[in-house]
Amino acid sequence: MDLKNVNKHIKYNQLDALILLTWVLIVCAIFSCLIRNDINIVFGLIIIFILNRQYQLKKYFYSKILIHIIFFLILTDILWIIITFTFWNNEKNEDYEHWNKLRHIRNFIKFLSYFELFMKLLIGYLLYMDFKIQSKSFKDLLNFNYNQ
Repeated sequence: MDLKNVNKHIKYNQLDALILLTWVLIVCAIFSCLIRNDINIVFGLIIIFILNRQYQLKKYFYSKILIHIIFFLILTDILWIIITFTFWNNEKNEDYEHWNKLRHIRNFIKFLSYFELFMKLLIGYLLYMDFKIQSKSFKDLLNFNYNQ
């Protein structure tokens, strides 16, 4: 099989890539719920809804909203990592025997949290690239006025 023909058939446009990355984020968030509360499921479904239904109609408007949502989610993940880092990395806490038994799950969830953070950065970058095409300047992104 010729690799050039395969590459032609596997072409994804930016919207398909955004939808795929968001679904990956949602699946990771489902597994993260094993031991931590994860708001990424709800916001991921909202993002999927907007991308599937409205995004093509008003790219400038919706990319700006989605960038702000992704920025909020990134901030909450960074805050969660800062707050829980010391307690979750405490391997030898004799007072919490059951907590110590969950060490492997905690490590898995920490890995998923870092992966989700990376996925959000990637989704935010793709949204910003779409926004940059429609916008005159970066200052438009900092303006929280959504009137058109």
